[in-house]
Amino acid sequence: MPSRNASLRFLFLVAGSLAALSHAPMPLAYLATAAEDIRTGDSISICCTAPSTYLGSWFDLLRTDVAEPLQSQQAPHNQYNVTFMLGSVTAGDSGHYYCRYRYVNGTALVTSNPSNMVEILVPGPGWFLPMALSVAGAVLLALVLLAVVVTKQVKARRQQIRRDQDSCWTETGFPTTELSFDNGVFVGPVKSDREGMGSPGTCLPPGPQKRLTSATSTSSQEMPEFSTFKALE
Repeated sequence: MPSRNASLRFLFLVAGSLAALSHAPMPLAYLATAAEDIRTGDSISICCTAPSTYLGSWFDLLRTDVAEPLQSQQAPHNQYNVTFMLGSVTAGDSGHYYCRYRYVNGTALVTSNPSNMVEILVPGPGWFLPMALSVAGAVLLALVLLAVVVTKQVKARRQQIRRDQDSCWTETGFPTTELSFDNGVFVGPVKSDREGMGSPGTCLPPGPQKRLTSATSTSSQEMPEFSTFKALE
């Protein structure tokens, strides 16, 4: 009976030792650069530090959304920390990172518990740049359309002025000084049989006066004089 209790005690000690060996103390992870200073294209340093007794351990860098380690490296035999570098980060590198270390205990490979989470947030171009590009494109398109409209209006205005000028020259193309009076007949002054009627101030003697000869008198009387503009030419 005592031997049986000793065997059970030994088994419990071995199991406890294996459990302790299978879960080494967690390391410490931290950023060497302030998180708020990270920009697209920067290089980020993530430090991972194990307890000082675990020299020369292997360290893994992991991200919560990736199953396999992103990077792995071994610390020098006299050191217990490493630094992981992420170069030219983009918005796709944003996430929660952590590390762990592994060491050899005899013939067994022991893996530590995961470290604390380190959040990396890489800002993308954001909404300002696409909106600015959209506004610039819209303004450029509006300017092009405005230039086309103004050009068409100026061209139409010039054509209208040219047509108006041509119309004015057509209307004033005939000679304004040539007037035809071929059918114009003017009756000259009617002569009386008595040309010596005197001046307007002369008194005529009493008695019947002779009639003035009209253009409709008989042929024996003196015919009136006719003149036309053709004759004056």
